[in-house]
Amino acid sequence: MTGLKDIDKEQIWAEVQQEFPDDEMMQEIHYVRLLLSSSGVYAFPDTTVEGNFPGQGQVKFFIKGEEVFVTTPSNKFITSLKDGINNPSLRKALGQ
Repeated sequence: MTGLKDIDKEQIWAEVQQEFPDDEMMQEIHYVRLLLSSSGVYAFPDTTVEGNFPGQGQVKFFIKGEEVFVTTPSNKFITSLKDGINNPSLRKALGQ
């Protein structure tokens, strides 16, 4: 995966609106941060691993440092994980 599709960007925007419902400035800041970091995570992940994620079933985890993005097996953006490297679903997928 080398970049985000419009539908992925829409999902990211929906996620930040939900996280910061009353703060447009934080929505925009967080959205831009996610877009920029997702470019690096998707294009140059340290590791990509398949696993299961609650409510989603089979997913891919794109890992770069401590940043983790979750996609469908066909690379449709699902979410970014805060403190993602310590997420129990990811740790299970990594066999830890």
